[in-house]
Amino acid sequence: MSDSLRPFFSIMMIIVSLFLIVFVKMEARRINYSILRQSRQHQVLSDRYYRNLMSYLTLTQGSRLNDIARSQLTLDRARKGQVILLVGGKIAIPQ
Repeated sequence: MSDSLRPFFSIMMIIVSLFLIVFVKMEARRINYSILRQSRQHQVLSDRYYRNLMSYLTLTQGSRLNDIARSQLTLDRARKGQVILLVGGKIAIPQ
């Protein structure tokens, strides 16, 4: 009886091993697609970060802040010997 089942078990082992190989290849491909999608998303977020950084830097440029301070807030440039009082931090800075 054992001899009659050996061909069946050997064919079953071959079929199971082929299914296992196919499963492993499918998982590898799924993981590769996941990595590709995440790398594209990382690139998009990185580009957005640098665009936001550049717009922030242009908005907080020294000359732009000077122009806003002079035109909208009627502030003058700090002179030598003048004390600048920062109310939020309660710090006095001599110039």
